[in-house]
Amino acid sequence: MDESYKPKFTKYLKISLYEIEHDPVPTETHRGMIINRQTPHQQDRSFLGRGGVTQQQSCPPQEEARRLDCGVKLCWHLDFLLLLRQVKGILKMTQLEETYVLSLHAKAVKIVFWISARSCGQVNAQHVKNVSGRKTDVLDCQWIQQLHSYGLLSASFQPEDMIRTLRGYMRHRKNLTQAYSTQILHMQKAFEQLNIKLHNVITDITGKSGQLIINAILDGERDPERLASLAVGRVKASKEEIVLSLEGTRKVEPLFELRQSYELYLIYKQKITDCDTQIQKHMEELAGENGTGKCQEIPRRVYSKNRFSFNATPYLADIVGVDLTRIFGISEVCAMEIVSEVGVDMSKWPSERQFTSWLNLCPHNRISGGKLLKNKKKKSKNKAGQAFRMAAFALQRSDHYLGAFYRRMKSKGGALFATKATARKLAVIFYHMVGSQLEFNPISLEEYEKSHADRKLTYLKRQASKLGLELMPAGDS
Repeated sequence: MDESYKPKFTKYLKISLYEIEHDPVPTETHRGMIINRQTPHQQDRSFLGRGGVTQQQSCPPQEEARRLDCGVKLCWHLDFLLLLRQVKGILKMTQLEETYVLSLHAKAVKIVFWISARSCGQVNAQHVKNVSGRKTDVLDCQWIQQLHSYGLLSASFQPEDMIRTLRGYMRHRKNLTQAYSTQILHMQKAFEQLNIKLHNVITDITGKSGQLIINAILDGERDPERLASLAVGRVKASKEEIVLSLEGTRKVEPLFELRQSYELYLIYKQKITDCDTQIQKHMEELAGENGTGKCQEIPRRVYSKNRFSFNATPYLADIVGVDLTRIFGISEVCAMEIVSEVGVDMSKWPSERQFTSWLNLCPHNRISGGKLLKNKKKKSKNKAGQAFRMAAFALQRSDHYLGAFYRRMKSKGGALFATKATARKLAVIFYHMVGSQLEFNPISLEEYEKSHADRKLTYLKRQASKLGLELMPAGDS
């Protein structure tokens, strides 16, 4: 930082809820500093530390600080929404263009903002973590200000309000899905303690046959013959195998656990249905606001046990403009998760490289002097990237070109390597489909195999030419 600029962080502004309600904009200033007009009695009644304590440190730009001949340190113990509104009011009053705020939450989650009188943006904390010198909150603010003055900081991606609402619904639905899957594990544990092996002969114990048997056990039925007769539908196991799997004990505590787990499972399934209803209402609003007006009935292409209680494919096609469920491995739930995380505006990423880097689906190579110094995995849990990985993992036994690519990458670097590489391909397809409004047009498996063989032959010819050799077909003498 410039040696001539030595801000004095000795002044504090403590704003209470009383002052916001009765005098939201102080009028007295002294050399650019805001004077705290609270009386000692009001300061004693200030709401410091109530709720989630959030401390904010702020630093103005250097030229503004020189003009005001001071630095500014703001310390709030308020709700964060009120804090943002108050900061913007102070910026307008002091005629500061913008300031830089370091947010320190109680859970040690670091969020960095810059706030101006016109807008505010969130910065990736990883971009500002290398503070020179001894680390303090004040130096953090000065460091953020210096980086931003050089154009080294940019706003983190945030989707539109309607998309963020959809994102909240989808994340809540995913939590409910994980919760009810936990109850299924608890039911299987109870069966093991009862020495009942139903989950070994029936793939899904929460299917029609499984639920009929569970309800009968909870009602007091213990005869394996009668329980096995309840198995209907497409159960592959024979009746004799089902009878043998239902020979168990009559312990009380596993039955109690089975009952409670099954009841919680039904509750979570009902909550997921309610959440699907809310998602459908929001999708109708989103289609009316951002849709193309060409919503047509499109059948579901991928069956999933955790699919929506309504057909979401037409809504997605109307909002995005293309049918994302045509992509191999992308179901309507997966497509909805991705859209809720990234939105439909691909112009926020200049190219597919920036998009895949944001998704954490590209190598994190550190190169200096033309040499690879480190290839360390980046610690980032991007939810959209995780959705692409889940879709890629489902392609490993598929009989199309993406399945062949997955198997080829798996033989090269293992399952994790193949999943990430295939997920990147899916992300690139998604980027071009949404950004350019192109329908999915895959190549055939034979064409992919031929192009891969041609690339391999070209590589071998190039290596042979480096050694002064020439490749010839096996039939030539």
